[in-house]
Amino acid sequence: MSLCVGRAKVCAGVRNVVRAWLLWCCAAAVLGACAWGQSSVDGAVSGFVVDATGAALVGAVVQVQNVANGFVAVGKTVGRGEFVVGHLPAGEYRVVVDYERFAKLTLEPVVVEVGGVTSVEVRLKVGGVVSSVDVTAVPESPVTVSVDEAASVATTSVITPEEIERTPVNGRRWQTFALLTPTVNADPDGDGL
Repeated sequence: MSLCVGRAKVCAGVRNVVRAWLLWCCAAAVLGACAWGQSSVDGAVSGFVVDATGAALVGAVVQVQNVANGFVAVGKTVGRGEFVVGHLPAGEYRVVVDYERFAKLTLEPVVVEVGGVTSVEVRLKVGGVVSSVDVTAVPESPVTVSVDEAASVATTSVITPEEIERTPVNGRRWQTFALLTPTVNADPDGDGL
């Protein structure tokens, strides 16, 4: 009986040693990864790229340019919008972040020190909306439109009684509801339309 108890204690001791060794290896790996973008003779720029709401932007291009000599290093954001551009000589840099459908942002000056990591957080704003229409001509019979027909193009809207009941409007006049539809403008000289 005492032999089984002694063996259980030895097994528990071995398990504790193995766990401690694995924990030490994991800690060493994590600490080694933290210093990945630097060495004793250069530095790095790291940070996060997010939109105006704080959501991560994955795949944004981060360009780090040395102001003095024009040296350029490029990186991309991953996972949670993070990036690291490493092995940069010490000096002042211009960081340009570009992401599709967002306005390009330039940060300047970003100072990189020997052996250090300079952190930046980039918040991009939505850029101008670009829309395009592709028109393909099919040669068939020509279509002619008179000036009177072109001027008679109209837009219609239907407002249901349920929508009228749910909409808070002063006076409950039909003209007030008509002003809520697209392409309707108020006329100060007439009935309001």
